Parts: sequence; C-alpha cells; structure tokens
Amino acid sequence: MAGWAPVEQLFGLHVDFGHCTRDGRWLRPPAVRFTCLYGCDWATSGALRVAHFTRVITSHHALHCPGPPLT
Repeated sequence: MAGWAPVEQLFGLHVDFGHCTRDGRWLRPPAVRFTCLYGCDWATSGALRVAHFTRVITSHHALHCPGPPLT
C-alpha cells in the first residue's frame, strides 16, 4: 500500500488551521507554508497573518517566482 509522500516533496499551499479552545485560547496557532517547483518557499503563523497570506499568495507568487530555469 502506497503512503503519502513527505511534505517536503509536495509543492503547493499547506495550511494548518491550528487548534482553538471554546474560550478562544490557541493551543496550536494556525500556520501556512507555500512551496513551488522552482524554489519559492514562504511560511508564516498566527491567525491574522495566515488569513492575509492565503488572500495574497497567488499574486505575490506571480510577481516573485523565478520560474523555470532558462536553458
């Protein structure tokens, strides 16, 4: 039976929603990491930063990704 590949081999947006108690305390804060095939690697944590990150990552990546190497 084949298992999941290690996260280091999976490119894309990985979001950990964290764990918040009913009284609003974070036991584990939200975290996000974005990687792409061409070496982009951005990460952040915290509820507000993760929310902002997920809103802007598409345009940010389009502007800052080096893209495939020129041969």
